[in-house]
Amino acid sequence: MKRLLGILATLVILLGSCTNAMSPAGGPNDQTDTIGISLDSSKVKTVYTVGDPLELSGLSVTVTHSLTGSIPYTYGSTADAAKVLSSDPAVGSQLKDSGFKDVNVTATVLGTNIGTASYKIFVNPDGNSLSDNFTYTISGDDSTGYKLGIKDKNGGSTVTADLPNDCTGVSVTSDNDKITVTCNSESEGGEDGTVTTTIDKPVVPTLTGIEIVTPPSRTTPYIIGQDTVLDLTGLKVNAIYDIGDPEEVVPASLQLSGYDLTKAGTYDVTVKYLDQTAPTTFSITVQDAEPGAPNLTGIEIVTPPSRTTPYIIGQDPVLDLTGLKVNAIYDTGDPQEVAIASLQLSGYDLTKAGTYDVTVKYQGQTAPTTFSITVNPAPRILTGIEIVTPPSRTTPYIIGKDTVLDLTGLKVNANYNNGDSEEVLNTSLQLSGYDLTKADTYDVIVKYQGQTAPTTFSITVNPAPRTLTGIEIASEPTNETYYIGSATDLDLTGLAVNLVYDDNGTTVKEPVANINDLSISSVDLTTKGYKVVTVTYSENRQDYTDNFTIKVTRLVYATIAGTAIPTDPNYNSVNFMSASGITTETSIILCANEVGAGSDIGTISSIAGKTKNKDTLSGIVTINSNYKLVTLLAYFNTPAPTSSSNYTPVDDITNPSISYQLTTASNTTLYISVKVTAEEVIEAND
Repeated sequence: MKRLLGILATLVILLGSCTNAMSPAGGPNDQTDTIGISLDSSKVKTVYTVGDPLELSGLSVTVTHSLTGSIPYTYGSTADAAKVLSSDPAVGSQLKDSGFKDVNVTATVLGTNIGTASYKIFVNPDGNSLSDNFTYTISGDDSTGYKLGIKDKNGGSTVTADLPNDCTGVSVTSDNDKITVTCNSESEGGEDGTVTTTIDKPVVPTLTGIEIVTPPSRTTPYIIGQDTVLDLTGLKVNAIYDIGDPEEVVPASLQLSGYDLTKAGTYDVTVKYLDQTAPTTFSITVQDAEPGAPNLTGIEIVTPPSRTTPYIIGQDPVLDLTGLKVNAIYDTGDPQEVAIASLQLSGYDLTKAGTYDVTVKYQGQTAPTTFSITVNPAPRILTGIEIVTPPSRTTPYIIGKDTVLDLTGLKVNANYNNGDSEEVLNTSLQLSGYDLTKADTYDVIVKYQGQTAPTTFSITVNPAPRTLTGIEIASEPTNETYYIGSATDLDLTGLAVNLVYDDNGTTVKEPVANINDLSISSVDLTTKGYKVVTVTYSENRQDYTDNFTIKVTRLVYATIAGTAIPTDPNYNSVNFMSASGITTETSIILCANEVGAGSDIGTISSIAGKTKNKDTLSGIVTINSNYKLVTLLAYFNTPAPTSSSNYTPVDDITNPSISYQLTTASNTTLYISVKVTAEEVIEAND
């Protein structure tokens, strides 16, 4: 033991010095100082049932360093060696979920982390499992896959089910002659994420007999008063079934009879197992103590165990008897050292903290002194966390409004290997698996100090309700020009207005279905100018506005200068051409009759045409720049018209050229009559 600790201490020193001497990454010394651990789990428990505590007893660990070589030891063989190991899950912690689990074992020597290695265990389900009738074994590895072996507890053959190496949530059920194994697997699961394997139920064998394969190896006689129990070392008994191979029976399960260690004689010992008796026996001889042979009168503890450090619950499963020396005292002769394996030790419990006086017995004699040990609780190790109560909030979170989780009512307990359970402050938790900026339903994962709660709690994140940000005029009214005296109300024909929303960052526009939901500002239609009309939409006591502009001006009617005003003042005629040819009036002034005589707004000019030759009679209407032509109608005939009958509109109002095709020669006077309306041009600031 001292040698092992010395090597470990040396290893730590070497690690420190090598670390200081190592070359930079990629240097020549990179491959010289290899450290790490390896595991041999062939003798450690690898199959559990939900609720069982994790055990490491029997695990072989090898600590390796390139300068010191490999240092092997077995967990539990010595207390000090056990101290350098920690595991995840922790030793003694209850295994909660069925399926495959990796046990991560970390070696730490004198505070230096040597490395971590892992081995796989399989946790049987509880409740609907067949654990009461069958035993399970697991074989294989990650590369070849795993096989779950199922065998009847009464013996017989083993049937196997192939399982993926990420199998979790295992259930085993039985129906008639079949066994169904179901587990969850991301790698091989179907649409529902599960893998189901159905196999034949193992045949239950019938015990037909037993046989003594080898008798006990002891050949020396038993001595009355010295030997109180049979020495079964070397005894091997097989159970024989109607199917399958014979199976060895542990000696503790045998019933032995036909002998008496308090009476001298030769005995044929009968061996039974359950209801079967072996057809052969083995013989023992019982003798009286030889005359003059020493009689055991007592025992004494010469030296107690050398260990002085406390035992740790869960880490030290057996007493460390290194250094213990006990002598047997006889009535004659010198004391004789007793083999440690022959001693019976009592008065202690390595699963409960306390100080114990260990009692030593040998062949009915009790040592008058004891030796003391101290058992301490294992260092408290966090083994898991659980959500006791989820947050009390049930209403959805709103994007943009809720930026942090509401953890009111959340209670999470931390569970430790010593049985303690303590509530964790919510501020110490790590929460993941959700996004408050994206609408969805989330299962929130809770973590604390590397442990993840086996359950989650759900939250819902909804988009924020869209927000009305304004309105916009999609199309303005068709009529944008109003004439003084001709209109008293706005004409909203063609007006279309959109409501503009912010829908979580996206602009959405919807038309106002009913124009009556809008408010239109009043406008003065009795004065000239460009007028701004405000459109208002009100919602939740807030007004949203947009506007459009109309023009208010004066509409004038043209009168041909120098002519009498006809019955209809909108239509004026002039002697455009006589029978003998074109009149001398080749240009006619148009006056605005609403403005006053002499205020001309334009002319009819370039009058041309001939009689008798069926030529075209034509003229061009020109409007001054401070007016804009609105309508122009022309009439060629005789006599002068007094109404709008037979007037012809000019198609191109922007380039008005009036013309008339003479259809017959005429010796009479022709008249050209026009109707001209124009609006006063106004500037934007009028």
